[in-house]
Amino acid sequence: MGRRQELLTLEAAVAGAVEEGAARAVLVLGPPGVGKSRLRQELLSRLAARGERLQVWTARGVERAGDPGRAGGHWVRAAEIALEASDLAGAIERAQRALACGASGELRGAACLVLAEALSWTGDRNRAAVNAGEALDLLSAGTERWYSAARIVGHEGARSGQVDRLEAVARVVAATPPAAGADAARRRALARLAWPLSFHGRAEVARRLLDDVLASMDETPDPMVEAIVLGVKAHWAMLAGDPELHLDLAERAVLEFVRAGDSRGASFARTNLAFAQLGLGQHELAERQLREAIASAERLGNMTVVVHSRSNLALALLGQARLTEARAEAIAALEGCTAGRDMRVEGATRVYLATIEARLGDLASAQREALFAIERLATAPPLLAYARATLAGALLRQGRLVEARSTAARAMDEIARHGAEEGAETIELVWAETLDATGDRAAAAEAIGRARERLQVQAARIRSEALRRSFLEAVPVHARTMALAREWLG
Repeated sequence: MGRRQELLTLEAAVAGAVEEGAARAVLVLGPPGVGKSRLRQELLSRLAARGERLQVWTARGVERAGDPGRAGGHWVRAAEIALEASDLAGAIERAQRALACGASGELRGAACLVLAEALSWTGDRNRAAVNAGEALDLLSAGTERWYSAARIVGHEGARSGQVDRLEAVARVVAATPPAAGADAARRRALARLAWPLSFHGRAEVARRLLDDVLASMDETPDPMVEAIVLGVKAHWAMLAGDPELHLDLAERAVLEFVRAGDSRGASFARTNLAFAQLGLGQHELAERQLREAIASAERLGNMTVVVHSRSNLALALLGQARLTEARAEAIAALEGCTAGRDMRVEGATRVYLATIEARLGDLASAQREALFAIERLATAPPLLAYARATLAGALLRQGRLVEARSTAARAMDEIARHGAEEGAETIELVWAETLDATGDRAAAAEAIGRARERLQVQAARIRSEALRRSFLEAVPVHARTMALAREWLG
């Protein structure tokens, strides 16, 4: 027989022995040097690489032997291995088998944790939140699994608009000392909680968490923590108006997630990288990256990445004036947001859709989507001003000047109080256009001058001449701002 067939025969014998709970003997004959020892080593290597399959075989065998309690432990380990391999459907099925076996206490908590993690990535956020909460109650505080459960509870709370709950969970995690061997898990949980806190306008809390993480780091490198920290810092670079640093840190975050072996994290980081590319006017490059991310995530059933990628893809297509395609992608993303109960992403996507509808000439739809966005982003102040400015733009184009001006003024007030995670240039542009439309050209000229200066400050930080030109000319809002400034100010 060929080597491959020999290995398959031996693997089948192992599977049968495990499932039946009975020993089997396989005799391998051959002269010295033919490769019997090498065959044995290859079999052991293949079995080690198929840890999940062994656990499944064992679980089924133990179940048939009438010991469901012991089988539950094997199902949990099989579920964890499946999750590590990004087999989300397999992880869910095996964790449910563990629960069906009557797993209780810590074992039930472990099964609920796998379910929470996998369901979160598939976009089933209600069930993810329920299972994460149960896992947190059952697992011992300060253990690796407990930190993971706490992180999911915080994340799911933020996605449904419960930002105070996210912050409360982060404080509990920070105050809970790690059990033996769980130091790295605590750092990872704190770093991952810092990310949504930063997105939801709690930057100071996020900074304190990262200070804790960095202060507790030992000399052993942890690519996972480094990847998460780079992702948060990339977001901060965007907030600080440094688009090239944003791009650089986002690229490094992707590489660190890959180095850490976290395929789901790397996929999500690539979506964030595409967003950084959009900020520099690299629409075609971002589109290619996002389509690849969508195809990969759909194969894995990773709907969280699919939704984020489709939302950003709508922007990439909008930047290329491919409006019908952009609208279709935004609507597809919204369907996933609604099913997945992610209010922040839904709100941002509705802002994009409102902009697309306005460009298509459907101002009533643009107004409707902007109002929906304002409602969804009530708990995300750094994005709320962007939604309100988008509404002001739709009102302005309908000739409803008084409403447009008051709405744009409110957006400017919000950006002054909370800053803007995204859309600051749009907010300033709409304010200037509204002032001009209501007859205050002097104030409009002053506003567009400030907007141009802001863009010039950001552009000056970009070392690459090609990227600098793309930033000023290929981003539609930037190009419109610069054109109006030349027209009004010379």
